[in-house]
This record gives sequence, structure tokens and C-alpha cells, in this order.
Amino acid sequence: MNYRNTALPNRASGITLVELMVVVVMVSILMSIAVPSYRNYILKANRVDAKTSLLRLASAQEKHYLQNNTYTGNLTGATTDEPPGLGMDDISTYQHFTIAIIEADATGFTATATAREGQIADEECTLFAMNEVGQKFGGVAPISEATNEPECWGNR
Repeated sequence: MNYRNTALPNRASGITLVELMVVVVMVSILMSIAVPSYRNYILKANRVDAKTSLLRLASAQEKHYLQNNTYTGNLTGATTDEPPGLGMDDISTYQHFTIAIIEADATGFTATATAREGQIADEECTLFAMNEVGQKFGGVAPISEATNEPECWGNR
């Protein structure tokens, strides 16, 4: 006795090339939307490194000022210059920005955080700056042209 159902035709199981191509196209469309969005999110998240580093530097400068009655341009403190430096070799935690003190004297300082290689793609905020009174500058221009309307310092 044959128990096989002969009413249904024999069909091969599996997926067709057309079905596979539809899936590939859908995945491609999703990736073309998701990857740039993710990249922008990462660039904006990395801005926190610059802000945190400059705030840490400002705090160290104030401590140095209280002890020596002057600000310093020396981040490391490993030289014989008087007064001593800040002793902050690794001020930037994630190394997305280069931290520098561009001017420092007895009355004030200006520190900058400039984007490094991977962060250069951030088209809005590649430069952060801060001075002794807490004024914050930011943008993509050189420090001499940076705006004191610190959009980059906001929570965007």
C-alpha cells in the first residue's frame, strides 16, 4: 500500500535566488541608514572626552594657582621650570583630542582640545577651548576665530 499523497506535486524546499536578493537589498538599505547614524552618535559622544579633559585641566590649573600664585603652561611637571607643571600626562582619557595650554601666565590661561585623526570627521566641533574665568569656546575654526557661543559645549 502506498501512503504517499499524490495530489501535491513534488517541490524542492529552500529559498530562491529572488528571495535571497530581496533580503540582501533590504539589509543594504538598513545598513546605509544605520551606519552613518551610528558614526555621528559616536563622534558626538567622543566630545565628552574633550569637555572632561578641559574641565580637569582647569581644576588642576586653579589648584596650581593657589599653591604658586601663577598659572602654568606645563602639563607634565617633569621639567625643572619654575613653577612646576600640573603633572597631568594622560589628561585625555580616550585620546580623541590633543590637549594643550596655548598661553599661561600669572593672570590667566587658555587651554584647547583639538580633534585627532578619528574625530576630525566631526564637522561641527573639532576644537574646544576654555580660559581661566570659565569662558568656553568651540567649533571648527582656529582658536583666534572660535566663537564664544559654545554650541559644542551644549547637550546636543
